[in-house]
Amino acid sequence: MSLSKVLLVAACVSAFFLSGCEGEAERKSKYLAKGKAYLEEENYEKARIELKNVLQIDPKYAEAYLLAGTIEE
Repeated sequence: MSLSKVLLVAACVSAFFLSGCEGEAERKSKYLAKGKAYLEEENYEKARIELKNVLQIDPKYAEAYLLAGTIEE
């Protein structure tokens, strides 16, 4: 395989993985916004589900834990 083909494949693979990271961030922010909205409406069950979705994407996301704690309180 020539060097140009290797570089082309590497660029395509890199673009694929970088686009996946952006999708995770968008999904995480969407779930977080929904969770906050449900929390303001005092719909705690739906807020809990949305925040669990955030934590499945990013288990170390502190704001989601803070809001989940608020719901449990």
